[in-house]
Amino acid sequence: MKLVLYIMVSILYGSVALSDEKEELYIVAGAGYKAPVNEVINLYEKKTGETINGVFGNMKMIITYVKQSGDVSLIIGDSNFIAKSKIKLKESYKIGEGKLLLVYQSSLDIKDVNELANPNIKRIGIPDPKKAIYGKAAVELLKSKGIYDKIKDKLIVLKTVPQVSSYLISADIDVGLINVTDYVKIKNRKLKSLNIDSSMYSKIIIQVGLIKDKAADFLSFMKSKKSRKIFNEYGL
Repeated sequence: MKLVLYIMVSILYGSVALSDEKEELYIVAGAGYKAPVNEVINLYEKKTGETINGVFGNMKMIITYVKQSGDVSLIIGDSNFIAKSKIKLKESYKIGEGKLLLVYQSSLDIKDVNELANPNIKRIGIPDPKKAIYGKAAVELLKSKGIYDKIKDKLIVLKTVPQVSSYLISADIDVGLINVTDYVKIKNRKLKSLNIDSSMYSKIIIQVGLIKDKAADFLSFMKSKKSRKIFNEYGL
């Protein structure tokens, strides 16, 4: 009887522990927003004790992940990409506007985008314009300036914004076109930057979209003053 009672108590407490176990949330975001999104996630986890799993990549990749996995509760990224994906959102919220930035090695002195055609600039990194919004914006910028055909052989096409940043840090490229948000985390490196007139490329609206109700509390947290402060510090 004691053995049976012990087994029954063990099963009972095991089932209670299992029912108290909190369900993990999965969210996806454009790779260029990894730093601020991770900061918000860390604050939320400390406050609630819940676990948030973040998946980051170019917009095409994360949209594919949402559709194939079925696990994702929330998406963060360019509003146009999300709209075209036809992912059904229960609610959406504008975080801010994305800004393109020209970043270059400190040995250079660039005052205008047109200078990218100069022979001393050999390698220019951009995210994949077919998959990443800042790659698309970069191509729009270069075409608006009328220099795309002049420099297209210099372009090094990479998968994501953070990959362009990594190539800048390692000096494998002379110039990179990335977003202001990703630049914040690398600006203390030996790099310089040039602001870009936002009228030279399509407006980029950064949106958070709720896919499943179980992430509603996290969405509310993203609207809080603490979260807003983080996004503002990263240029959004």
